[in-house]
Formats: sequence, C-alpha cells, structure tokens
Amino acid sequence: MYACRQIFDTVARIQYAPLRLCTSLNFMRLFVSLTCWSDSAIWAFAPLLNGIPSRAFNAVVKRALVEMYADRSQTMMSDYSANTLFDAYLLHCYDDFKNARAYAAITWVLAEVKGVSHMLFNSVCDYIVRDSEISLSFMYLDILLYLWIEGDHKRSNKFICVAQLFIRVHYLGTLTLVHLAKFRLTISRLLIRFIDDSLQFASEKRAHGHRAPYQSLNRGVKAHEPHERFVSEALMVNRLQLLLRFPWSVDLPAEEILRACVDELHGSFSWEHRCALLNVINTFLPQVQTSEKGIEVIEALVVVAEEERNSHNHLPAVNALLKACLHERMLAMDAIAKKSLDVEVTNPLGKNTSEILLLQSVVNKLMEQAAQNVELAFAICEALERTVEQLDAEWIPVLVDLCSYGPVPKKDTRVLHYAYEMAYSSKISPLLSDSPADQLHYIVQRIRIRALLLTRRVCARSGVLAAAIMKRLIDVSTLLDKAHSKSFGLSLSHRRKTRLMQLALLILDTVDEASLCELVEHCKQCVVNTAQQFSIKLFVEYILVRIYFRHQNLFNRFIDSQKEELIERCLILFLPWCTAQNFSVRCTAIAAIKCLWPIADEKMHQKLEYLRAIIDFDMEASGNSKRIIDNLCNDFYFAHFHAEDHFSLQTILKTFPEKTGLPSEEVIPIHIFAECSNDCPIKQRCNDEKFNEAPSLVYSGESLWLLRMHLNSLPDK
Repeated sequence: MYACRQIFDTVARIQYAPLRLCTSLNFMRLFVSLTCWSDSAIWAFAPLLNGIPSRAFNAVVKRALVEMYADRSQTMMSDYSANTLFDAYLLHCYDDFKNARAYAAITWVLAEVKGVSHMLFNSVCDYIVRDSEISLSFMYLDILLYLWIEGDHKRSNKFICVAQLFIRVHYLGTLTLVHLAKFRLTISRLLIRFIDDSLQFASEKRAHGHRAPYQSLNRGVKAHEPHERFVSEALMVNRLQLLLRFPWSVDLPAEEILRACVDELHGSFSWEHRCALLNVINTFLPQVQTSEKGIEVIEALVVVAEEERNSHNHLPAVNALLKACLHERMLAMDAIAKKSLDVEVTNPLGKNTSEILLLQSVVNKLMEQAAQNVELAFAICEALERTVEQLDAEWIPVLVDLCSYGPVPKKDTRVLHYAYEMAYSSKISPLLSDSPADQLHYIVQRIRIRALLLTRRVCARSGVLAAAIMKRLIDVSTLLDKAHSKSFGLSLSHRRKTRLMQLALLILDTVDEASLCELVEHCKQCVVNTAQQFSIKLFVEYILVRIYFRHQNLFNRFIDSQKEELIERCLILFLPWCTAQNFSVRCTAIAAIKCLWPIADEKMHQKLEYLRAIIDFDMEASGNSKRIIDNLCNDFYFAHFHAEDHFSLQTILKTFPEKTGLPSEEVIPIHIFAECSNDCPIKQRCNDEKFNEAPSLVYSGESLWLLRMHLNSLPDK
C-alpha cells in the first residue's frame, strides 16, 4: 500500500484535472485487479480514494470493487453485518478522521457486497435523528454525516433528517467561540452541501417566512482575536453562505454590508473565506447608490485578484472581479465617471477624476496578463458576453483583440492538448467536466468564436460601433504588416492577420459604404504585397468579391479604373510565363490561363485564338506537368468555391483554414461554433459536400511538400 500511496501522491501533483482523473482511474482498475483482498487490505486501501471525485468513484471504481469483493477466490474478508460494519467504520474514522469520506465510500461498497445496505442506511438515519439533538461530540456527528451523504439511499427520509440537522446548523452559526482544539466544523459544511442539493431556497421573503435564518447572522461581519482566527473564519464562511441563501432576512443596507465585507477581505487569509465574501459582494453590489462605493469595492477586488495571482485561486478571483466590473449597474456608473472625467471635475471623495479606477483599465490590465493565459482570456470573453448590450466604443480594442486572440503554441502545449483529446475521447469522458473553460484543447477556438459572434452582435446593434470596429481592425492589420515576422508562415503576425480577415468577412454586411471603401483600399494593398501568406490572400480576395458582389457602385468604380478588359489583360500578362524556364512557374501560368479561358466570351475567344493551342497542347499525356496543371485547375478554390453560395461559418472558420495549411488550433470545429451561434444570422454549415471534401493541392502544407518533393526529383524541362 505504501508504494501505491507514492504513485497516487505523484498522480495528485498533475496540474490538470482531466489528466489526473484518467491516470488515477486507470491505475485504480489495474491495482484492484492485481490485489488479493483481506480486511486489513480493504480498509488500508480506503485513503487512496481521496483523490477521486465521488461521481467518478461511483461510475468506475465502485463497480470494479463490488465485482472484485464478491469474488471469493480473490477476497478473504469477514462476514460483516450492518452493525459490525458500522462499528468497523467508526473505528477507522476515529483513528484517521481526515479520510472519513473514503472510509464511508468503502463501507457502502462492503454493504452492497454483503447485502446489508438498506439496514445500514436505516441505522445511520436513526443515529443522526437521535444524536443530532443530544450528542456533544461534533466528530461523531461528522462521521455520521459522511456515511449518510455517501450512501445511495440518502433520498429516503431526507426531510426528517433535514428538519433535525437544519436546527443544528443554526446552533453552530450562533456559537460565540469554540475552544475545542480538534473541532473541525465539518458538520455545517456538509449540511450546506446537502441543503444545496435538496431544497429550493426562496430569493425573497414569503408570507410564512420566519426570522430563523437571521439568527445565525446577527453577530455581523467582524474579525475575531488573532489566535481564534481559523475557527472564526470557518464560522464566518457558514454565516456568509446562509446570508446568500436568505438575503431577504437582513435589514442592513447594502452599503453597510459591502463596507463590512471589504474590511473583512483585508484580514482574510483562507480562500474559502475570501470566496464567500466575494459572493456576498457580488450579490449586494447592484444595490449600491453611489459610484464612489462601487469604485471602492472594485479596488478591493483588484487587490484580491493581484494577491491570488500566483495561486490556483487566481481565476475564481478574476471571475469575481469581472462579474463586478461588467455588471449593468457598474457599467452605468463607469459611464458617469467617464463623463465627469471629460469635464475634469472633482468627485465627492476628494479625488481627482483622473485617479478614478475606470473599468476599462481593469479589463485592459487583465488582457495584458491573458496574452499567455488562455483561461483568463476565456473568463474575460464570458464576462463580456453577459453585458453585450451595454458595451460601447471604449470596449472595441478589447473585442478586436479577443477576435484575433491565440498565442503560438509551444511543443509542451501541443502535447498537453493531445493528452486532453485522448482523455475526452476515452471511455471515462462522461465523467470529465463538460465546462468549456475546462476543455483546454479547444479553449482558444472557443474564445475566438465567442468573440467573433459577440463583435458581430455589437456591429449589428449600432452602425457607428460597426464603423469603429472596422477602423480598429484595419489599423491593427496595418500594424501587423510592419512586423518583422510578417513573411514567415504560422508566425503570430500571420495568424493574427488571418483571424482579422475572418472578422472582416463576418461583419461586412453591418458597416457603411465609407468603411467598406477603407477596407477595399486596405485589401488592395494586401493583394499587391508579396509578403502575405496564402491564408491571408484568399480571405482578402473573398472580402473583395463579396463587397463588389453586394455593392454595384464600388464594383463600377473598380471597373472604371481599368483601361482595358480585365480578362484580356490577365490572359496577355500570363502568356509570357507559359514559356518560363522554371517548371512550377510554367505549370502555374498554364493552369491560370485554363481557368480564365471558360470565363471569356466568344468574341474574346476569336480575338485570342492563339491561346487555345497553349491550352490544348499536351506534350506529355501522362507526365508530371499534366498532373500538376490538372491539380491546380481542380483545386477547391478554383473549381468549386462560390463566394455567395458557400458563405457560412463553416467555410470561413473551418474549410478555408484547413485547406490553406493552417494547424489545428487555427481551425474551429463545427461542434464548437454550432454550440454558440444559434442567434447568428450567418448560416452555420455549408451544405455543398463536394466543396467541403474537395482537395486543396495548391495551398495546404502537405500538398506543397509533396509538390516540392516531385519537383526536386525531376530535371527542369
């Protein structure tokens, strides 16, 4: 067991919960199948279960243990009855209380094997109802609660138990001081957990409501003596949790509650206590009447987030900060503060308004931290989604940055994502968290799709905001063109500009003609810029085609600038390259003329009849030149793509990135944009399967590598 404990200690240090759970369960199943079980081995095995969540234990490990213990050839255990099993459970819990939950889980496994589960549960209920009123041993009540909560029969008689135990939590809540050195207050936390699962609390006072909940809160929120800090914080957490469930039972004004909570935050050390205070603050913050109090609270939350920056609690602290900053009430107050900032007045607190901590500055600082922290970026994106109707021009830089968000993944990040894909495709995937924030292998894609759809909603709401977003997009894209890495494939500049072009495509129909003219000029510069990557060029061409297709006056302006017919001009320009010495250039020029020739009318065919000889000429019927030219002509972009019919989220976010050789982190799968784009007017899927499945032998990285291998193996012709 010692060696097994060492393995589990190593597994417990795995940072990522899905990988930790998969590794634990896989080892657990192997360990169970190889062990010969006796009474001592069974109870010694229990502490190893502490790192496994109850849901995973019940779904995977418990069934394996039941089947193993029922096999008499591999198990040598006592013939337990309900009473002897209960006594054995108590004995082990008193010796090792910190593993009481694990002992409770093993107790119910043994009860199922021996067929005494129902009798054991009835006994536990009787003990709890009887002893919760008269017992002076809190540890004994904790042990009973662990066993009762871990049982599968806890739904029966639950109201009888709740009636007795709920009284007990009020007794604990009104305690002034607990001197017992070994007292752990587990009972009240377990009761809160059970009550959350079993009862629906009223959010407002009912006609038959009573004042009982307030009795556990009547001591207010204040600090205790330093040597009593840990016990007092545990009691305070329970009072705060009750306050969240019975907010109507408190007669204090919101400002007074917030002031007490902010004061308590400065002296709080445990995260459980801080988390409860943050929840209370976010509950009562919308009720404040002055912007000064709101700013004071935001400043306190910023301090908490900074203090937790290097801990596992940083993300919950940031979520609480964002929830406060981006609440509708706070955004309205921030607008007032910005107006006062414009006229340079002094606020009632005596501070100059330039010193007021504006909400945008808080979020901008978090965005700087999120450059390499995808979980933080996702939290910001989620918070903005909740307040989309209140976002104004001040938030445009944040929105555009989120639309182009995504660091270049390092090798260890790719390995981590592959491990997540394996975990979520395994048999235990139903046990893993289905929260988008926990699925790290898709979190960057979820950030971008949510930001893209959020930005489009903002553009659709206001033409002024749409024009401002387009201007910001063009400015950022122009700045990226000046980066030293712009000509390197898959550099951050290349990736970000590709994402910006995707955003431009999605918001084209929401901007005015003046903004479209600016975008057209920017796209023209991208077309003639030889440093642009293929993924950018295709999106730029797509943007120009859609603009000219939908705006005839812009198309006429573009046509009028040409002195001769475009098709004829292109054919004449491509003709000399058909005789180039370089093999790939020669093949590409012939393929381009072949693609343009069917578009020309009969008059053009007669005028340029000599080109037909080049198109039909086939010196090598089965040679490489014919195969390469045919591949170029049959490429998805030249042979199948239609700018209007194929316009969809799938085409923009999945098909184009895939077929232009971008890596998987730049491709947004269908199931991701389908889960959050129900209210988007752009259709989700492209129904043309021929286009979706058409190969890209021109732009994809693999095809370019194969083409290069062919060219290197052949002499130039």
